[in-house]
Amino acid sequence: MMKALLRAGLAAAALLSPSLASASWNVATSKHFVVYAEGSESAAREAAVRLEKFQVALRYLSGATAPSSSVKVTVFLVSDLAALEATRPFGGGGIAGYYNTTLRGPFTIMSRNKIKGSRGSRGEVFVADMDPQQILFHELTHHFMYQYFPAAYPTWYSEGFAEYLGALEIGSGDTVIVGNRVESRYSSFGRNDWLPVRQLVAARNYRDVKGSTHLLYAEGWLLVHYLNHAGVRQGQLKAYLDKVNQGMAFGQAGQQAFGDLDKLDGELRSYSGKFKLNAVALPFKKLDVGSITARKANRAEEDMLVLEMKLFAGIPERETDAFADRVTGAAARHSTNPYALRLATEALRLAGRTDRAIEFADRWVAAAPTDGLAVAARAELTVDQLERAKAKGAAEWTAVRKLYAEAAKLSPDEPSILYRFYTSYLREGRTPPESAQNALYRAFELMPQEDELRGQLAADFEMRDMLDEAIATIRPAAFVSIDPVDLSDGEKKERETDKLRYKLAGTTDGETARERLNRLEAKKRKSK
Repeated sequence: MMKALLRAGLAAAALLSPSLASASWNVATSKHFVVYAEGSESAAREAAVRLEKFQVALRYLSGATAPSSSVKVTVFLVSDLAALEATRPFGGGGIAGYYNTTLRGPFTIMSRNKIKGSRGSRGEVFVADMDPQQILFHELTHHFMYQYFPAAYPTWYSEGFAEYLGALEIGSGDTVIVGNRVESRYSSFGRNDWLPVRQLVAARNYRDVKGSTHLLYAEGWLLVHYLNHAGVRQGQLKAYLDKVNQGMAFGQAGQQAFGDLDKLDGELRSYSGKFKLNAVALPFKKLDVGSITARKANRAEEDMLVLEMKLFAGIPERETDAFADRVTGAAARHSTNPYALRLATEALRLAGRTDRAIEFADRWVAAAPTDGLAVAARAELTVDQLERAKAKGAAEWTAVRKLYAEAAKLSPDEPSILYRFYTSYLREGRTPPESAQNALYRAFELMPQEDELRGQLAADFEMRDMLDEAIATIRPAAFVSIDPVDLSDGEKKERETDKLRYKLAGTTDGETARERLNRLEAKKRKSK
């Protein structure tokens, strides 16, 4: 029953810290992950083994049958919270790790060590200790959901399900234990805090539970656990998610699927008082992790990994020049290393120093002639020049697309190469041909978590008057973004101010997913 329920649910700034700068890094590469870990080579390998076993367990529990994506998740395991916070674009604490997807690929940055909670003077638990493995599994559950089961997930379910599987335990003999109690969330119920289920299932995003985000996580996890383990309300979760994905308002979907929400609220409150929650042990003959290689990080990686983390996380637009100087300064110590040359090329392009970026890109291609990313970077810099010059010569644009074709041949199924090939037509001022549209669609298939790919694909469908396809593409992202009609004038002004204050280099201001969905739906209604 658990397996069926799981399937149904899925289907429907700052200076770098000294601890980072002086770290000893090792790298483990497996089928789905590239793991950079401070410490020993064996620690990096063991981390990759755990992650691959988790991946196998997720595929079994969810019933995922689609082939694995060739796009690996890059995992950085840093020493502590200070090192973690140093990687964030605008600093700040209060998080134990984070995950995101950019055109560089999916990544997550986590602390290797347990995060201490807080207790009162008499020892009462305010916030429980947090296990970094649970946090990592939580974030990778998000990645898995949107990779293999892309849909519109209400925030409580998305976070609750990730908490639920984040607590998955892989025991000795490859026994997988599902349904463990999450102490860091369970402690919320000991303070008599409670978010009514009626409000929980109607929440469209975090704004709808402002001030109670911790309860959205805690009760979201508890409700997922209840529906998977209590043997009640079978089929209701699937019905709820189906209705949400058909476009029904979350609150209405909750009422129709679960019935009396006050009754469900009482059941969940009672469930929260249980001292022990049922977990299920699933024995596997073997969780096959495939081939895993491990090595010590090379000198360029040791020197520049912290800078790559910053590139993954994003560079504030106002800091691009200073960041480019730091990266090129470090790269000067590794003048023929492809890794260093790549980072320098990327940093210089973000800073708008095209000519200098071309110098590094040419050296990168020379150092790694079979790396499609190097060839594509050189092509993209040429497009920058052509666009700036408003070049109209067909020969120039044809030549640059031959570079993209070469890059795609060298590095097949690399989303960023396919995407840049597509956008080269837009930047020339042409409607992309079918071959470019197919490349964009393939990039999206490989990395559906990436909002830029999703937004561009929706825009392409709209450009071709394929409104149903455009709406279906953008809807999953739209449901977790704020509807501008709900914002006050003051909130709208604050939002515009924040756009400027927290703007990352390389990003463009445009419609949010919700704004695009609203406009597309209005356009469809008007066309009838």
